[in-house]
Amino acid sequence: MKPSLPCLLVLFFALSARANTTYYSTNNANPNSTSSWHTNRNGTGSIPSNFNGGDIFVIQANHNITTTANWSLGGTDSKIIVESGAILKANHKITVDIFQADNNATYIHNDNSSAFPGSDDIILAVTSTVEINDWNGSSKLPASVNWGNLIIDMPGYTSNMNQAGDLNSIAGNFIIRSTGNANKEFRLATMQDYTLTIGGDLIIEGGTLEASSGNANADQLIIINGSFIQTGGTFVRSNNNSNVLNIQFNGSNSSFTQSAGVLTSTYINWKVNAGKKLTLNNNIAVAASRSFTVNGTLDATNRSITGAGSFIAVSGSSIITYNTSGLPGSLSTGAVTLNSGVSYEFLAATTTPFPSSILSIAANDLKIGANVTLNKDVTVADTLTLNSGKLTIPVGNTLTVSSGNAVAGSAFGSTKHIATQVNTSTGAKGYFRVQNFTGTNTIPVGNGTYYLPVTLTAPATNDFSICVFSGVTANGQPNGTAFNTSQKKTIVDAVWQVNRNSGSGNTTMQLGWPSVLEGSLFQNIADNQIGIAHYGTYWEVCIGLGNQSQNICTRTNITSFSPFGVGYTGVVLPLKFGELRATQKDHSVHLDWSSFSEYNLDHYEVERSIDGRSFIPVANIACNGNSESRKDYSHVDPVSTDGIFFYRVKGVDKDFHFIYSGVVKISIAQQSAVTLSLYPNPTEDKKITVQATNLPQGRYRLNVYDPTGSIVYQHGFNHDGGSISQQFQLPVSLNKGIYTISLTNSSEIKLVKPLVVK
Repeated sequence: MKPSLPCLLVLFFALSARANTTYYSTNNANPNSTSSWHTNRNGTGSIPSNFNGGDIFVIQANHNITTTANWSLGGTDSKIIVESGAILKANHKITVDIFQADNNATYIHNDNSSAFPGSDDIILAVTSTVEINDWNGSSKLPASVNWGNLIIDMPGYTSNMNQAGDLNSIAGNFIIRSTGNANKEFRLATMQDYTLTIGGDLIIEGGTLEASSGNANADQLIIINGSFIQTGGTFVRSNNNSNVLNIQFNGSNSSFTQSAGVLTSTYINWKVNAGKKLTLNNNIAVAASRSFTVNGTLDATNRSITGAGSFIAVSGSSIITYNTSGLPGSLSTGAVTLNSGVSYEFLAATTTPFPSSILSIAANDLKIGANVTLNKDVTVADTLTLNSGKLTIPVGNTLTVSSGNAVAGSAFGSTKHIATQVNTSTGAKGYFRVQNFTGTNTIPVGNGTYYLPVTLTAPATNDFSICVFSGVTANGQPNGTAFNTSQKKTIVDAVWQVNRNSGSGNTTMQLGWPSVLEGSLFQNIADNQIGIAHYGTYWEVCIGLGNQSQNICTRTNITSFSPFGVGYTGVVLPLKFGELRATQKDHSVHLDWSSFSEYNLDHYEVERSIDGRSFIPVANIACNGNSESRKDYSHVDPVSTDGIFFYRVKGVDKDFHFIYSGVVKISIAQQSAVTLSLYPNPTEDKKITVQATNLPQGRYRLNVYDPTGSIVYQHGFNHDGGSISQQFQLPVSLNKGIYTISLTNSSEIKLVKPLVVK
């Protein structure tokens, strides 16, 4: 049978009577009065007959209402909604089934009770704010609530408010302003396990935030997705058991600030999570037996991780510092562990970028933003970036890019390059090394004053080490004999040490230099007459093609490496002389010398002097032509009087460039006494001429003894009898001091002289 129309109408009105009606606040009117609520947002429409109908009450945006008495909403599914921009202040108890605060809405709990509105459900949007101004005793906030912003500001509170591990999720900021009088605390736990995730900042302005007040092995963790900001108050973890509090920074741009207040970190470990970043605005103290671990990025700025605890940077993490003391200034903890694969960025000038306790650094990336001088060997597995300043490699250190990647950055020059240092006394060097090198790569190197880039093109995988310095020397080494002004006229006054440690194939090299290093005649040389010279056992001929407008020169098909120089292709960078020797035979002086490279050489001139200063030519000797092998020469100079004579040999090329050998000194006399003399004495360049007179024929040995009596140099030779004068190159490693030279033969003739090395 079909229902009658009257029955349907009764059912309809019955259902309508049970439906929730929505009412809207009127300006800032008293919420306890039904006349303050209307069914229309504009203040029109009907008002509720009472608060027991299970209705919805909406506090509209920009309305700020405060209870004047307890406010109880009855009926099924009664609900309060605080809209964005609205404020509800509960000075009294509010009872309602469902409580909702939208984004940017504010609820202030100022009632001395633990009854939070929303007995069935509490819905708080991410950017909503709940501020607790009063509460009841030590009871905790409602559990299992996802809070938006949570503010604890209870200046007159007289109890410790204990959350017992049930405060777990705060989507926004967690702010502690006041926790009551007489040092009362807001406690996250006594002895309970908990994980508190804070989506925004942990801000402590006053009061005391206690992480755990009781002693128990509890697992306790605070995850901060924003920043830690303390401008007052106290943050402490009193639980002294082995399971400490762990604080993890989990934000993409978190920061740590403690401008005031007390932070007791005795039982706290700190961590920056992988893929996250923490910037220090103040120092963080790590207590003894505690740790600060970086899995993500730590931007230490000019602040420090301090304390007796340990610092650990794991592989894949990054550290940025603005500290002029480098990482030792940023990481001043009891122990520092920098695992391989950590990336580093230096943004302040420093000569101590890495801790002295670590022997070498295996980095993933290295970024330089200021003048930085390395203090140990560094290997970069991925990319070296030079954003500004000079990266200096001291003598004895090597900076290696094992990936073969090009140095990142731009606008390299005299104020922005990799500076390799050398020791002009010992010849030691600092090297920039590139492993797994393929293709074409420009290495932006210099000596700290001049930019001397090297561009290499290699067809196969190679391993190169590079050091550059200004000041060409006879052997291409920093401690070699420097070229004189005449020798520098048609060259660039710099040396490029390019070593191939492994690999094969013909390499193309391009070298660059500043104009200030060019010789006085270099600008007059055509591009096709500028080349790159290689030093093997001597300076070889310059080969290649230059570009005067760009100050570069290119040479192809290179298979022999280090050192290299740039000069005029018609000139062999100077002839390398062997030892010059003078011996007396009757009233003649027999001169013997050798050469180890002769390119473009025209002739030799033998010169004699009686005072060691003014020389005159006494013979012209033709050379043997271009050669890379040793060539021996001799000349007999008849002398008619006794006396002391000085000799040298001048090598002259076809373009009238020339170079001198060393000087030998010989005494011609009829006396029968055997004598030994040294010239010069003292010696500064460790080259000496040994002169002996009236020696019998035989086999002789020259020994040099250091102050301890140890032999530091030996040389044997045969002598036909008479006087002899021969130049010797002593080891460049000799220290300053007084040495003893002895000349002996098998007949026990022994001559001894002291030698001073400056």
